[in-house]
Amino acid sequence: GGSSNDQSALLTLIENKIPALLRILLSLGLISAILSSADTCLVSASSIMSYDILKSNSVNTIRKMMLQFGIIAIVIAVYNRTIIDLLLKSFSIYTSGIVAPFAVGLLFYKRKKMHTTMIIVGVITGGGLGLCTAIIGNKIFAIAGFFISGFLTIISFHVSSDKA
Repeated sequence: GGSSNDQSALLTLIENKIPALLRILLSLGLISAILSSADTCLVSASSIMSYDILKSNSVNTIRKMMLQFGIIAIVIAVYNRTIIDLLLKSFSIYTSGIVAPFAVGLLFYKRKKMHTTMIIVGVITGGGLGLCTAIIGNKIFAIAGFFISGFLTIISFHVSSDKA
């Protein structure tokens, strides 16, 4: 991950070597990219929670989810000061829980029925193990989570009677 020396070097370079107008433009570009990414994440998470998990088509439900996810994001941001560290932690969770089920789902979605509860358990288990990697730092949890979530997704296509 990025160390504080790396971040300090970048800040020093920006402050001392780049002209003022370019610094302003660079800062505005960074802020807009961060806000755009945050907005996309909030809308995506809220939509998934509302439509796919809660099975609600209500705009008010999406707004409530956005508020809840926004509050959670603020709390996380207050306790974690480096964006690179947060990104690495989030990628551990995402990769462990989502990537394998998504890839397997793309391969078999139209061909076979799936057991949705088993897939949800796989995603939660994989994401939870990714969270262990993010907290403890041992990558074996993320690797195990990736394979467990993928395995449960593959099995869900062979056990199922319900259609997602």
